[in-house]
Amino acid sequence: MSTSPDPADPVVRGTRAQSATAARFQVDFRKSTEVPVPAEVLEKARAGALAYHYAEAVNPEIAELAWRGREDEAERLRVAALRWLGRATELALGRFDLEDALGSLRRAVELAPHDVELWHELGRVNALRFDGEAFWQTMLKAVELASEYSPPAAAARLERVRGLKARDRRPTV
Repeated sequence: MSTSPDPADPVVRGTRAQSATAARFQVDFRKSTEVPVPAEVLEKARAGALAYHYAEAVNPEIAELAWRGREDEAERLRVAALRWLGRATELALGRFDLEDALGSLRRAVELAPHDVELWHELGRVNALRFDGEAFWQTMLKAVELASEYSPPAAAARLERVRGLKARDRRPTV
């Protein structure tokens, strides 16, 4: 069994093509406009596309196969994917597109399942959507992850979340 993936494998080719597309898109987008466009406007326009391509390039289901022997490149792409997913989430929240923000956060959580802040942000978006059950589940996951790394902070956060849940159960008059 070889240690490096077969470059002819369609999965490997597709995954690496996503990476190349993202890199090319990042460079070519600026060149494609005839009128000078501020960098901030370009960033807003391309954030979703870059997030998608970078996230697909390091899709956890196939990344191990596609990037075997090139783990440093896979990690660089994963960091870029998380950065662009974060920016896409931020822009979606800015226009109050909660479904788009939720989609970007879910992709980010797939790439970094142990990131407490991502789970916390996912809970916040669920709260904005008035999805109490999803909020509760994501906040419990955030607390569970936080307790692995910082027990005092996790205990405080858990008490705060339990207090919110208890308030929800109080009868209204």
